[in-house]
Amino acid sequence: MKLKILKNHFIIMLLFFMNGAAVLLAQSSELVLIDQDYPNKMGIIASVPASVKVVELNSETNIWEQLLRELKANDEFKSVHLFAETTTNKIILTGSNVNQGVLLTDAQMDGFAKADFITNKIDLLIYSCSLAGNDSGISLLKNIALQTRLNVASCRSCESLNSDEFSFDFSTARKVITNNLFK
Repeated sequence: MKLKILKNHFIIMLLFFMNGAAVLLAQSSELVLIDQDYPNKMGIIASVPASVKVVELNSETNIWEQLLRELKANDEFKSVHLFAETTTNKIILTGSNVNQGVLLTDAQMDGFAKADFITNKIDLLIYSCSLAGNDSGISLLKNIALQTRLNVASCRSCESLNSDEFSFDFSTARKVITNNLFK
């Protein structure tokens, strides 16, 4: 009788361990890119679920090369969350700006063009309260989408930022995206 109880206990523990290992090995469909100078960077990183990969962008990192490398390494990514300071017409990254005059090089565009798995199935969610609120920002978002083949989304304003109804109400795929990393 005692041996049967130990055997059952061992089986339960083994199943629990295997289930835990499966959860640890499961890859998230979310990727976070965060600029090293982003305000409250540590708070954002601490809020991201443990299963989500976080990549810090610095002056040595080209955002487009890093993004393409990450997407090629994990074809399960469905959403990329970009945290960087923005203005009404540019994304400010440590050491460089992404604006109409500085987007992707021909080699970088070629890399995205050859990545067959992208084809607008991956959302690039830019956490900004200003880019999608004006024509020059929208033009930048559309050009990023055109050159990367990603669905690029952002917010027209931050009124719903702390709400359960938060959404990315501008999208190059003409859809409202309610994917909230922090829910």
